[in-house]
Amino acid sequence: MFEHLDQTADEAIQGLNEANAVANAHDIARLRAIAACDRKRVYRRDDSHDMAHWLSIELGISRWKAARWVTAAYALDELPLSTAAYERGELSTDKFVELARFATRATEKKL
Repeated sequence: MFEHLDQTADEAIQGLNEANAVANAHDIARLRAIAACDRKRVYRRDDSHDMAHWLSIELGISRWKAARWVTAAYALDELPLSTAAYERGELSTDKFVELARFATRATEKKL
């Protein structure tokens, strides 16, 4: 129960980084699912205005956040360097979502 108290600082940091990589993998899976739902136009079934509107209702998040996630969902395929860094845990979800707003294949390496 208290085995974490016996960890060294390096082991604790490693555990944090591993947990972060798992969390990113789940977030990436969610973004890919968002893109798939958008491509299927699932929002039309519920008379939503667009994917962000539907997503905000479906997941109980703000429309602002939903719109950012939709943009980021499509950026996964458009920004291979950033996506790879995100998958490795070098970028947080928040940073990837913000990069997705303005980065392009031509600018992502510099950013």
